[in-house]
Amino acid sequence: MPFHDRNLGTGEPDTFRSACSGTMRVLCFRKHVHMFFPFPECRGACPCTDASRTRMSRRNSFTLIELLVVIAIIAILASMFLPALQSARKKGHGISCKGNLRQSGLVFQMYASDYQEWLMPIGPKDEGDSGPILFNYIQIINYMKIPESAVKKRRYTLYCERGETTSFTDYGYISAASPYKPWYYSSGTVSITFSYGTNALACPAGTRHDGSSYGENVPMRKIGSFREASRVLLMADAYQRPILANTQAFMVRHGGIINISWLDGHADAAPASLPDGSKVALSPRKKIFQNSDIKLAPWFKTE
Repeated sequence: MPFHDRNLGTGEPDTFRSACSGTMRVLCFRKHVHMFFPFPECRGACPCTDASRTRMSRRNSFTLIELLVVIAIIAILASMFLPALQSARKKGHGISCKGNLRQSGLVFQMYASDYQEWLMPIGPKDEGDSGPILFNYIQIINYMKIPESAVKKRRYTLYCERGETTSFTDYGYISAASPYKPWYYSSGTVSITFSYGTNALACPAGTRHDGSSYGENVPMRKIGSFREASRVLLMADAYQRPILANTQAFMVRHGGIINISWLDGHADAAPASLPDGSKVALSPRKKIFQNSDIKLAPWFKTE
């Protein structure tokens, strides 16, 4: 028992003298409030010694086994929910990608409205210009007023947010001599990286705006010349700029699908039956659209 010293006639409360800390503990038994004051003498035993503090600390802390059990439970829960989170993330990227293609398809409609119903080509090629031209991609940037910072960071309409490496995408350069430049162009050479290809049979490269062919066998066309706009492929997930009937350079993304925009403005997904990251053109005898006749949909079907 601790040494008890009652101060009779002084009005002071009961105290315990601590031999371990050199303090006097004043105990208020009604409120259970503990206060400490310096005390010159150390007699008796303190009810709150270092040993008792250690025992209390041990009772309030985790043991190693308890900590391991908690970690194991967290690991089990993570293994259960991680696949679902990854699947939801893929679906989210797929929805965003489909929205990109739908917006790009609307730019084709706007361009046709501004230029006598001509369908925007991949690259009109005028005499004297032999450099690579990314005409339709630049027009999408210009119509939507996409800032240069978004293009450089690859966070814009023509780039899928799946976070792929450059082997899954295509890119091009626009020189200072080219007549077709992004609206933000100031000087030097502009680089553009994109995740989508364009139907090169409906939107040809190397043609003039008057509809005549220039170095290619496919002339430019007007939107009204297509019989079934809802079945004419416009743009899609791809690893290179032109998509042709014989190569079908599609890129499988977002859980075994290929997002596609169509000439009438809608966008949907085509099942590929291939794992993500597959290049359809490199898969043996695998094509998304088995009929390669360029006169039929989805390449184009004219009257």
